[in-house]
Amino acid sequence: MSRKTRTIYNAEFKDDAVKLVINQGYKIEEAADRLGVSKSALGKWVRSKKIEKSDSGLSFSEKEELVQLRKALKRAEMEGDILKKAVLSLKSLCNNLLKIIVKTSKFNVYLDL
Repeated sequence: MSRKTRTIYNAEFKDDAVKLVINQGYKIEEAADRLGVSKSALGKWVRSKKIEKSDSGLSFSEKEELVQLRKALKRAEMEGDILKKAVLSLKSLCNNLLKIIVKTSKFNVYLDL
């Protein structure tokens, strides 16, 4: 007698499998056969996603888009912070260079300094 081992699928695999059914229009049986998972497992994953959808008011694809937009926003905010620091650093450097030039320059007469 051999025991059947239970396969554990990660969340990314489950999400991709559900997308085949919900977004791509595959039947549960067809997607399950192609992916090598049981029809009952895939059916549970799809029902679970549909329940999540009804709870939040957002569709599965809308939730996915929301996650991507939040990631993009966070990245843009971080890039903005880096650019602000760079601008401040360059401004300080330019001011210091201008002070040095004015102090050591013979153009003070022309600048009325």
